[in-house]
Formats: sequence, C-alpha cells, structure tokens
Amino acid sequence: MDIIKKHKEGLEYEKDFWLNIVHQGKFRAMQDNWRKAANYLEHITKQYITLDSTSKILQIGVAVQDSINFWKIGKRFTVDPLAVFYRKSFSICDKDLFSIAGLGESLPFLKASVDVILCLNVLDHTRDPKRVISECKRIMRSGGIFFLGVNVYPEDLIDKENDDPIHFWRFTSSDILELLKNNDFIIKDSTLHEGSDMQNTKWFWLAAIKP
Repeated sequence: MDIIKKHKEGLEYEKDFWLNIVHQGKFRAMQDNWRKAANYLEHITKQYITLDSTSKILQIGVAVQDSINFWKIGKRFTVDPLAVFYRKSFSICDKDLFSIAGLGESLPFLKASVDVILCLNVLDHTRDPKRVISECKRIMRSGGIFFLGVNVYPEDLIDKENDDPIHFWRFTSSDILELLKNNDFIIKDSTLHEGSDMQNTKWFWLAAIKP
C-alpha cells in the first residue's frame, strides 16, 4: 500500500465531506455531540489532574470543529493537515484556537509540554499510527491524560482487503491497548461501544495516563 499517496487522496475526500456536511445543514447535531463529549472528557480529566488557564490541551485531527471547541479551560491547540483549508473555507472555525497545519506523526510541541491530548476518530486515518502514539508520548507531561477513540474491527476482518478511502488501518481493541502499553501509557478507563455507523466496527475509546 502506498500510504502517502492514499493519505493525500484521503485528504481530498475529507475536504468534500466537510463541505457537504456544513453546507447541507447537518452540522448542528454534530456540534451537540461534540459539546457533550467535551463536558464528559473534561469531567474525567479532572479526576486525575488539575487544569488551569495555563494547561495545554491538544486535539489531533480536529477538522472544522470537534470536542476541543467546547472545552472551557486551558490553552487549546489543534493539529490537522487541512487546518489552512478549514480556516479559509468555514467562518465557523474557532478563532480562539491555536490551529496548526501539521501531521500527528510530527507534532510541533516540545517534549513534556502538553497536559491533555485528544485523538478521536483519527488514528486509522494517519500515515503511521505507531509514530502518532510515540509523538503523543514525547510531548505529554508526566501525569498527563491521553484520550484515544477509534473504530475497531473483529479479528477475522483485520487481514481482509481494505478499500476504505479514508480509514487506512484496521485495529482490534487489543491492538489499541497493546499500542498504548508499548508506549508506557497506563490505561485508566476503556469502553467498547456497540452500534457504530460503519459496518462490522465498534467504537472503542480509552483514557490513559503517562507516568
């Protein structure tokens, strides 16, 4: 698989996807879900670490909007390869966010400088998932919390041909747990949800702490 070529094609797909979603008026329901998710993730975060106005919160792959748009505390950052496109194309983009055009495989932050990282529905879109997790480990402060959400598949579908134009990788929930543990994250909470809108997948999310 030529992952770089496929990734570039996937970015063009993403542009069309968001143009259609926003212009067809489907955005309000998504915003409600992101707002609820932000409240929930903030609540979990405060069980483990103390946040204040100087805390750095990063979301990888935020697109037009996502949960980080509705966080109420801290300095908020986003990294997305289409950040410039989103800012130019949509007036609803949050001007208070520090929005950076870049890849999760090369995060533009110093070592041990970020308190909270959100990576939701992104890892299977990336060129190198292992590198993304390694970068999250590098930039996260000791005691910081990492939220990872991804669609996972049953074991018998992992090795089958994947013709999805934007989800380049397939994981089981065990794959995700192993990936986090191999980077020394401590799993604090994990949940597998039924009813994904993608055939044969389930939504798996977890909260992990960096020692």
